[in-house]
Amino acid sequence: PDPHFADRQRIFGANRLPRRKQKSFFKLMWIAFNDKLLILLTISACISLAIGIYQSVSAEEGMSNIEWVDGVTVVIAIVIIVLASAANDWQKNHKFEKLNERKKHREVTVFRSGRAQLISIQEVNVGDVMHIEAGEVVAVDGVLLQASGLHINESSISGESG
Repeated sequence: PDPHFADRQRIFGANRLPRRKQKSFFKLMWIAFNDKLLILLTISACISLAIGIYQSVSAEEGMSNIEWVDGVTVVIAIVIIVLASAANDWQKNHKFEKLNERKKHREVTVFRSGRAQLISIQEVNVGDVMHIEAGEVVAVDGVLLQASGLHINESSISGESG
């Protein structure tokens, strides 16, 4: 192995992004609940529930005591909306995490000590000369040493199309 590689690894570290902590399901529920419309619905449901319970308690004998049902129905709808939204966000986050894990297992060709080696993208280090084929996604910052008929699509970085 290249003796300078160990020094570069020690000084610059690994080619890994820090792992983002995933939000818990309860945090996602809280985020979903903090929608202005849901807060307004919750306030109106509480008022409706309070009025319905008051009317049920103060109702005369023989009268129906179901005025509280409207408030409960709205509360149940809010709970379903919050749970569905949080579950959807949690599932999306989980899929993105799996996709990012797959991206970590790519292999690239680098030149170390004058010879080509196939290594994991996470083992690329400062000073490595990387061989890039057509259609490859470059997962490092670097300096272009040599190219032939080069065309780079930077739209994912710059946001420009065309």
